[in-house]
Amino acid sequence: MQIAGNVIREVRVRIYQELPDDADDAQRLYKPFDEQLRAGNWETLARVRNDEDVVRISAIRKGGALQGIFIVASDGESVALVNVVCDVSPKNVKKLTSAATKVGLENGLAQMIESQMKNLSVTVEAHPTIVIRNATVATPEAAPVPGSPAAPPTAPKPASPPVEK
Repeated sequence: MQIAGNVIREVRVRIYQELPDDADDAQRLYKPFDEQLRAGNWETLARVRNDEDVVRISAIRKGGALQGIFIVASDGESVALVNVVCDVSPKNVKKLTSAATKVGLENGLAQMIESQMKNLSVTVEAHPTIVIRNATVATPEAAPVPGSPAAPPTAPKPASPPVEK
């Protein structure tokens, strides 16, 4: 939890319920936030709209790390705003995955993986190999054994010395 606390510093959630029936009211509520995000160079990750349902996800990055996530969700009647202040850097992700792996192994993850692997069935299909040498097709049996050296090329015959007249 301490590592996660270093990665996620703050989460703020605001919910506005029972907005007036006018769909523009929901848009008017989150329009100022959209303007602030654009002004702050936030990147829009997703915008989804289905009738009155709207979801927008924005993020800001700095120095190779995700520094914040802002989510707006509305069903036309209510709006939820979520602001996450974080430091999701490669270094912190490595710490989180290491801690999660350690906790998982301490709580029987290794045995669960082993049990699932025992029930896993694998089918291997043989596929013929075709080797092309000197523009002719050879069967797999005629192909050299991997790792064996190829036959050396034949040396060209020396040219005959010119004849003087």
